[in-house]
Amino acid sequence: MSSPDQYPQLPDGVAPYVAGIASEFAAIRHGVEEAERRAPPVITFPPFPAIPASSPPETQSILAPGSGWSNYGSGLQQLGYELIGTRVFLRGVLTNNTAITNGGPAIMFTMPTGLRPAAREIFNCMGGSNAAYRVDIAADGTVNLFGNLALSNYLTLSGITYSTLA
Repeated sequence: MSSPDQYPQLPDGVAPYVAGIASEFAAIRHGVEEAERRAPPVITFPPFPAIPASSPPETQSILAPGSGWSNYGSGLQQLGYELIGTRVFLRGVLTNNTAITNGGPAIMFTMPTGLRPAAREIFNCMGGSNAAYRVDIAADGTVNLFGNLALSNYLTLSGITYSTLA
């Protein structure tokens, strides 16, 4: 412990004050050391297992548009699919190379074997000028457009998803 005579350079009356602070600090330090001594041991936990990155899709591929159709381009998604388990996810924006004026059906492309629905599926898709179109995917894999589509208009298939199970 400090005594006032250890601080001769301090003005009168300050040395006892500093000595009191030093004494309080020593008491606090002693209390902390005592608490650390009595504290239960620190519990350590094993590190958390690494979270695996999402598993890649089982199959992902680009599809070829059928006759009279092409990918829209302009930085938009190409026609393709992703197969996760038994679920198919279509994507892509197509444009027609000939006007469709008879209301359809107009075959846009055919899904490969193993990626076809067990029975016909019907979807609503958006196209240019915010027009809605019906798209059917038949059990034989043909993907048909129903509706009139002006020449070089576009149609998005992104968002179509279906199961390959019956």
